[in-house]
Amino acid sequence: GGAGEQKVEGHDTAADAEAAAEAAANARWTPKALAAVKPPAPGERFRRHAAFRSMQAELRPGPGSARLLSLVARNRALLNAVLRRNPSLLEGTLAPLARLPACRRHLHFDVKRSFFRQRLRKLRQRAQELAQGDGAPPNASLRLQVRRNRVFEDSFQQLRAHLGLRSGSANDEVLRRRLAVTFHGEEGVDAGGLTREWYSVLAREIFNADYALFRAASDGATYQPNPLSYVNPDHLEYFRFVGAVIGKAVCDGQLLDAHFTQSFYKHILGVPVALADVEAMEPDYHRSLGNILSTPLADLGLDGGALVFACEEQRFGQVETAELVPEGRHVAVTDENKAEYVRLRAGFFLACMAPQAEAMREGLAAVVTDAVLDMFGERELSLLLAGAQEIDVEDWRRNTAYSGLEEGSRLATWFWALVGDLRAEERVLLLRFVTGCGSVPPQGFSQLAPRFTLQISPGSRARLPSAACCFNLLRLPPYASEDELRRRVTSALLHGSAGFSFQ
Repeated sequence: GGAGEQKVEGHDTAADAEAAAEAAANARWTPKALAAVKPPAPGERFRRHAAFRSMQAELRPGPGSARLLSLVARNRALLNAVLRRNPSLLEGTLAPLARLPACRRHLHFDVKRSFFRQRLRKLRQRAQELAQGDGAPPNASLRLQVRRNRVFEDSFQQLRAHLGLRSGSANDEVLRRRLAVTFHGEEGVDAGGLTREWYSVLAREIFNADYALFRAASDGATYQPNPLSYVNPDHLEYFRFVGAVIGKAVCDGQLLDAHFTQSFYKHILGVPVALADVEAMEPDYHRSLGNILSTPLADLGLDGGALVFACEEQRFGQVETAELVPEGRHVAVTDENKAEYVRLRAGFFLACMAPQAEAMREGLAAVVTDAVLDMFGERELSLLLAGAQEIDVEDWRRNTAYSGLEEGSRLATWFWALVGDLRAEERVLLLRFVTGCGSVPPQGFSQLAPRFTLQISPGSRARLPSAACCFNLLRLPPYASEDELRRRVTSALLHGSAGFSFQ
C-alpha cells in the first residue's frame, strides 16, 4: 500500500509540474508575444553577404525619402522609357532605382532584364580576359564531353570542381566562359547546336525521379525540392550543380524548360513566404490550415489544449517533435492565437526546402552574382530562368468562366483587350498571378482545372485585383473605365503578390 501511495504521489507531483509548466508557458506566450515570433527566414546564409545587403537598403523615414518615392511613382513610365534606351544608367546616375527595393518595384521587367544582360556581358568579358592572362587562347571555352545516357552524372562530375566557391574566384570565372559540348560516340562540332541539345537533355534529367532531387507540385507543371532529398548524402552538391547549370544557361542566353513553384523562387531570393505558398506543395495541408482559421476550434474538436504550438516530423525514420516557439508543447492553440499558429506552422512547413534553395542559389550566384540576381522578384525570376511560354489569348478567352458578369460585359471586354496588348512575359506574369503557375497545360487552357474564372468583386474601385490560386480565380472590382482597369491590373502585377488573399 505504501508503494502505491508513493507512486500516486509521484504521479501527482509530475502532473502538478506539468500543469505549472503549461500555465507559465501560456501566460508568457500571449497573442501579442506570438505575433512577434518570426518563422525561419529563407536565405539565412546568403542574407549575410554584402552583395545581398547592398540590394536591400532602406530609405530613412523623412520628408526627403517620401518625396523621392513619390517622384519615382509619378514618373515611372518616363524613367522606364529612359532606361530602356540606356540601362547602364542603373550603374550610375539612377543606381538607387536598382538598389532600393521601394524604388526597384517600379522598374519594368524588360528594363531589369536588359540591365541584367548588360552586367552578364561584362562578367563574360572579364572571364575571357582572365583566361588570356593565364595563357589560354582567345575565346577559351569550357569543354564538356558527356555520354548521352549519363548526361547528368557526367556533367556533374566535370563541373563540380568549379562549384561551391564565391564570386571572384578563378573557378567562378571558368563557369562564365563559352561552353563547348561533345556527346561521346557522336560526331559533330559544337557551333551552338550541341550546347542547346545538352541544355535540353540535362533539363529533363534534373527532374528524373531516380535522383530524388525534385518532385512535381500539385499543379503537375512546376517542381519543388524533394523533402527526402537528404537520402543522398551529396544532395546539396547536386543542388549547387543545378543552380550553376541554370545560371550558366541564362549567361549563355539559353532558356531551360525548368519551372519551379513560387515558394521555391521565394526561397532562392530570400523573400518571406506565406500561407498561400503552401498550396502548391500540399493542397490538403493548405486546406486543413485554412479550416483552422475559418472554423471555431471547438467545432473541429481541437479546443482545450488538443492542439499546441508544436508539430511532429519524420527524420530518417524517427518521429521528432519540433516546437514552433520555446516551450511550444505547453502552449495551447486557441481561437485567439490560432492565426499565429497557422502562420508559424506554414513557415515551419515551407522551411523544409531552405537548405536545397540556399545550395541552388549558391550555384546560381557563382555565375550571375548575388547583386544582379536580387533585382528580380519571384515571378520575374521564373521568367528570367525559364522564359515566357507563348500563350494563346484566344484559347484563354474561350476557356474562361464568368461569375457575376457576362462574357460580353464592358469589364470582360476591357480585360481581354488588355490581355491582348500585354507583352508575352507580362501575360505569363498575369497567368502566374491568378493560377500560381506561368505555364499552360500541354493541351491548352481547356485542361486547366479548375477553369480560369473572372469574377466581379463588390466593393471599392480603389482596390487592386486579387486572386485565389486554388480556384484559378481573378477578382476584378467594378472599375468605371478601361483606363482604370489597365492601371489597376498593371499595378497588381508590378506589386507582386500584394493582391493575393486566403479565402
